[in-house]
Amino acid sequence: MIASDKDPTKTQGEALCKSCGLCCYAFHNLGLIADEEERNIVEAFGGKLFTNASGALSFSQPCPAYRGLCTVHPGHPASCQSYQCKLLKRVLQGGIPPEEALEVVTKLKVEVALIDSALKKTMGERIEIVDDYIANFLSQADDDKRMGNPELLLHFGVYKHMRKRYFDLSD
Repeated sequence: MIASDKDPTKTQGEALCKSCGLCCYAFHNLGLIADEEERNIVEAFGGKLFTNASGALSFSQPCPAYRGLCTVHPGHPASCQSYQCKLLKRVLQGGIPPEEALEVVTKLKVEVALIDSALKKTMGERIEIVDDYIANFLSQADDDKRMGNPELLLHFGVYKHMRKRYFDLSD
């Protein structure tokens, strides 16, 4: 998330980040630990540390400091502070109005909640990382269970489309 220095666009970007939080609990593309202080923050909140494929110290998502909003802001890890999803970049560049961006965030959060609810009913599990549970459901659920849940499959599709279009780091 970006820091605001009285620039209205940056302030709007910060408001978008604070209203969203999807990078804190739904996606697992963050979680790099920059220094000992960040490591201590993650450990204090019960975060699980590991060395990622590139050899960097990371923590598992969902972020242990996320409780509907960042509970360690503004002292959150550097990887969190520097992260900018596609949607935020578009707001900062004036490519999408902040109000429209907030609507996108709201829609994706609704999809996450619907997937969570459906997975609880179907598999008796609650979502931690949406992508992991989609992969788990698609790989482990038998064909009858998958095909018997067209609504869940539809929500998976909407989620994946919105995530790629608005949030993934590529582009």
